[in-house]
Amino acid sequence: MACQVDQWIGSTSHSTDRYARGDSYDWVTLNARLANELTDNFEMQYEASYQWMDLDPKGYQGNNAVDGDYAKLTVAPTFKPQVGGFWQRPEIRLFASWSDWDEALNGFTNGDALGDDSFTGSEWTFGTQMEVWF
Repeated sequence: MACQVDQWIGSTSHSTDRYARGDSYDWVTLNARLANELTDNFEMQYEASYQWMDLDPKGYQGNNAVDGDYAKLTVAPTFKPQVGGFWQRPEIRLFASWSDWDEALNGFTNGDALGDDSFTGSEWTFGTQMEVWF
């Protein structure tokens, strides 16, 4: 049973004069999701994301210019009870995600956790998700 690419996204974005004259925001994003169906009722899902940002708000709302990147890796065992026939839902998923980012991004704002100098990346997130159709 081979892994299949469930989703592949790559995008870039550029804007100027969005909030203040002369401001500039650039992003490059790559995302891939793989699904490995092991049985009819269980699959492993994997996701990798990368985003590079070059943000220059020209002081808008007190924000500072920063340049850096962000990465996230996720592993998600997925249970598929195969009840009903409407696109084979629900799916119940456990997940563990690891994310990391450049400390330089902390300097963008002082108004949230990303502005805190002690927020240095390499964080874990654990949880559950459920897909269901009505």
